[in-house]
Amino acid sequence: MKNVLSLLILFSFITTTAEVKNQFATLPDIYSVKISPDGKSVGILRKIDGERMLSILDLDTKEVIYNHEFVRGDQINTFYWASKDRLVFELLRSGRDSTRYFATGQVYSTNIDGTKQIMLAGYNAKREAIRTGQGSAKRPAQVANMMPDDKEHIIVQFYDSSEFFELWKMNIYNGRMSKITTAPVKQADFTFNSQGDVTGALGVNLQFEVVYYIYKENLPIEYDPLDCREANDDETCVRVRTSRPKVSDWQFLTKVDPFKQIQPISSFGRKIYMLGYGESNKSDRRGLYTYDIISKKYNEIFTHPRVDIEIGAIAVDDANKVIGVRADDAYPSFVVLKSVKSDLKDALIEIQKAYPYESFYVTSSSSDNKKLIVYMSSDINPGTFFLYDRDKNEFTPLARQWSKVNYQDLNQMIAYDFNNRDGVPIQAFFTQAKNKSNKKTIIYPHGGPWARDYWGYDPTVQFLAENDFNVIQMNIRGSTGYGYKFVSEVFGNFEEVLEDVYDGIEFFHSEGLIDKENLCIYGGSYGGYAATMAPINRPDLFKCAASDAGLYDIEAQYKRGDIRRSRGGKVFLDRAFKGDKNEIDATQSPINRVSEMSVPFFLLHGKKDIRTPYKDAELFMQEMDRNNISYEKMIITKEEHGFSNEENREASMERLLKFFNKYL
Repeated sequence: MKNVLSLLILFSFITTTAEVKNQFATLPDIYSVKISPDGKSVGILRKIDGERMLSILDLDTKEVIYNHEFVRGDQINTFYWASKDRLVFELLRSGRDSTRYFATGQVYSTNIDGTKQIMLAGYNAKREAIRTGQGSAKRPAQVANMMPDDKEHIIVQFYDSSEFFELWKMNIYNGRMSKITTAPVKQADFTFNSQGDVTGALGVNLQFEVVYYIYKENLPIEYDPLDCREANDDETCVRVRTSRPKVSDWQFLTKVDPFKQIQPISSFGRKIYMLGYGESNKSDRRGLYTYDIISKKYNEIFTHPRVDIEIGAIAVDDANKVIGVRADDAYPSFVVLKSVKSDLKDALIEIQKAYPYESFYVTSSSSDNKKLIVYMSSDINPGTFFLYDRDKNEFTPLARQWSKVNYQDLNQMIAYDFNNRDGVPIQAFFTQAKNKSNKKTIIYPHGGPWARDYWGYDPTVQFLAENDFNVIQMNIRGSTGYGYKFVSEVFGNFEEVLEDVYDGIEFFHSEGLIDKENLCIYGGSYGGYAATMAPINRPDLFKCAASDAGLYDIEAQYKRGDIRRSRGGKVFLDRAFKGDKNEIDATQSPINRVSEMSVPFFLLHGKKDIRTPYKDAELFMQEMDRNNISYEKMIITKEEHGFSNEENREASMERLLKFFNKYL
């Protein structure tokens, strides 16, 4: 199939906005844009009529070479350029009676024009595929490494019930494969060097500790093998069965509290780049370090004075050297590492000069780094993909990620800092109502609570601002991104950290930005918990409250929900809900405080929610009925944790708007 369309026609939505009732209820239309190694073609993974399609465009002829798509429910999840002529992609599928998609574990390769397509791995592999070397392909898989120096092979990661994942080297033209290794720890993520050789594995042990091992074979050093029969130190000895790797294959490196979220980035020579907390993991903020496998020493590369460096904020060049770091403080800033020499580093400097007020990252580049695909976003730019031609010093917009959103009419988000009652700095974001004289305000706490709000485009925030509500987002204690001590403040204190919300309200009122007599609160997941508990504790501050997929019964998380089923789930719940008290405070659950509710309440929930199960919301509503508490509700049968269907999103936003206008 060959569909000839000009770039102008295909990307006409760059300058036009489709007619929609509620532009902020729509979902992104563009998922990914990547350039081919020769810089002559671009792959665009986009949504057309609700289905995902991968379009390959020739940049010289401005023609669509081919539209890759699947039928019977399968859709492309992500794709990779294996060479200028061949692609690799993974599939996903919608669940039964569900609006969400899940990865199927199927991996395909194909020429860019759709010829010579084969299934490399997946539960649905045919017998003929098995005869080409894909006998293990009935297990789910995903691409682990594209092996940039090898145009015929990739590394595929296979999963099975043992959870000791395997790495296989696979030929993308015939599916033949050979086993590389098995992870030394369950549910491992692997790291690789610039040649695509495996160098490490990161996973979680039975004690719910994050552990990292290095793979000896591909590192420039010899190790004496450990003897597990004599070793008593579980940290340095991997006890094995015949189905697991030899103990001599792996060397234990470190372990850390799982809430500290260490992450190996890449390997370069004798050094491993990693996000972590320094020597002995004692630093409070996560920064960028190198670990020398010979000297066994950590070297600090970059640590921000206030915020953690996050996993998706690292720029790595072709040689696996880290060349830049983004820090998401009040506003994102990109720091280019001066000590590193790299051609790609120079490109990052030029991008930053050209667009100083945008958050950006490079999605892909040609082999010679002459052409780059750059994704840029901000509070008033939901996301735009650019082609950066370095020889011409030109930035050409290729596609807007949200085609139905009017980019010209969005409301700015401003960062503020205030101190809570204990003197702890709290960061917040204020988006002013379109009618700037309007003081009606929605407090909008984020979910998690192990998450955070960022400066940038938020469709819910923009919807509320467009309809003349100020919106305040606060990264209260328990939020990620501000150091380990800050995030740990919420352990066993789900309710106590809400004091930061009340302090924030006083701050914004004192600044003259809001009128604290005209407030409602709304949030999802933990934000729903906050929106339920805050007015119970401080009914004087709020005229109404709305909760979407809220947490209403802390203790019920041990009986229902998906966290308890995960590896280390109970350990996680104990840390989160019990903290140092080693017991759950029943008064922190909204279901036990229903009689204290006194403000108008609106409950939204999906019946298929497994994170905060609908059963808990149902019991909460029954308790409100028993206490004669009036409330409004919107229950969607086929939705999960938050609404993902555009029609349901639009309906919920309109109901929220009607609710807020009723009381503000």
